[in-house]
Amino acid sequence: MNKERLIKKLKSKGWSNEDINKAFKIMERSDRTETKPFMNRVVYWTALIVTVIGNLFVSVILILFLIALNKLALYAIIATIALTFGLLFNLIINDIENIDPKHHVIASIFIPAIALINIYVITILTNDVQLTLQIQNPHSPILVSIVYVVAFMLPYIVNNYTK
Repeated sequence: MNKERLIKKLKSKGWSNEDINKAFKIMERSDRTETKPFMNRVVYWTALIVTVIGNLFVSVILILFLIALNKLALYAIIATIALTFGLLFNLIINDIENIDPKHHVIASIFIPAIALINIYVITILTNDVQLTLQIQNPHSPILVSIVYVVAFMLPYIVNNYTK
């Protein structure tokens, strides 16, 4: 409901201009109190958990690409997936109001570290599966991990350095 309609409705119920202004001031104050920082923390930690789970999910999907594709196509797809996921992560983290700078540092270190380890392990496991299935398409776990993490963090880095 927009403000003008609400004012008209309150006036039709007998509210004075003073009471209406007082009510709006109370609503504005309550909008800025304890609920926002609490909700910001909840959204922040939820975003971190969703990002970690999302990275796990992406790494499982990457198994198919690691088995089927050669280097150039594989790295292009990994970079595209990571960049897209990184844009989503950046959007979530930067849209949370009044988040402490230390939380940005935690997010910018914790999430890439988890992603790096996760993609590294998945690449090693996929290489082992390929050997078992006698498929000759191994990939460097370090290079795959670096491509993923750099592309994932690129939106966050660009956003923070352009502010």
